[in-house]
Amino acid sequence: MAAAYTEKEIDEIAAWLKEGLSASRIAGRFSALRGSPVSRNAIIGIVHRNAGLRAIGFANPKGGRAAAGRGNMHGRTGRAGGAGWRLEVSRSPSRQRFPGMPN
Repeated sequence: MAAAYTEKEIDEIAAWLKEGLSASRIAGRFSALRGSPVSRNAIIGIVHRNAGLRAIGFANPKGGRAAAGRGNMHGRTGRAGGAGWRLEVSRSPSRQRFPGMPN
């Protein structure tokens, strides 16, 4: 069963995100607002599924915002196997390659 959130509740979450509160702190305030317990993971899910909240995002510990699509410190943006990454898989344990050992 999916929980329904009112426009007022979504606006409150947006305001707390803009203040830079963590998901745990938002969950505490949201629980008080709703009158029933709401977990940190529920808040993360609400933000993830709502485009407006996702655009605001959570503040990261260094003071900035967590942004989708930003590369890591090496400039890579994909997952393993994507451009810039090399994933080697051997099907047979006897044919595995180990660094520094002859093949």
